[in-house]
Amino acid sequence: FALSYGFNFVRIGTAVIFLHDSSDIVIDLLKMANYLKLEGRRGGFLVEGTFAATLGVWAYTRLYLYPVRIVWQGVWYGSREVVTAPGAYGMDGFTAAAGSPFTRGHSPGAKLGDGSFDLWANLRALPTHATLPGYWACGSLLTALLVMHVIWYMLLWRLLFRSVLGQTLHDGGADEYEGGSDDDHED
Repeated sequence: FALSYGFNFVRIGTAVIFLHDSSDIVIDLLKMANYLKLEGRRGGFLVEGTFAATLGVWAYTRLYLYPVRIVWQGVWYGSREVVTAPGAYGMDGFTAAAGSPFTRGHSPGAKLGDGSFDLWANLRALPTHATLPGYWACGSLLTALLVMHVIWYMLLWRLLFRSVLGQTLHDGGADEYEGGSDDDHED
């Protein structure tokens, strides 16, 4: 959050935190149910139900909303469209040197968000600018976080696969991660 604040990406940083915190609720419920061993008929299938909810919530929030709404529309595409638009603060000098405000991927008469913005033309004309501090750093770090989301989601599917083969989710989770619960230690 501090990096987004330092580079004036506060709205994006807030959206990232909100999205992750809201989806962590189901994951925390899964952890609690798993630690209490509330699985199977005896536990009311709480572990299995929260695990299924975790798969769904993770897919929607971290594999759909996060990459589409935050990383793509918020950072890679949207922020460049807004700060490099004709008449935007800090773009007067570049416009004067280029001869036209439409050399940055904006077509004449276009309105912000209408879909006519050409990101690749904008990147060629203006790879970096003072109005985009931290653009590449924030975009790259948020994209790296997206890659980690995909890896973690694959680990969740691996746990599901193990449970289908007969291993309980509690045992599969203990095998998958470093630590185990307190009752797994031998004295």
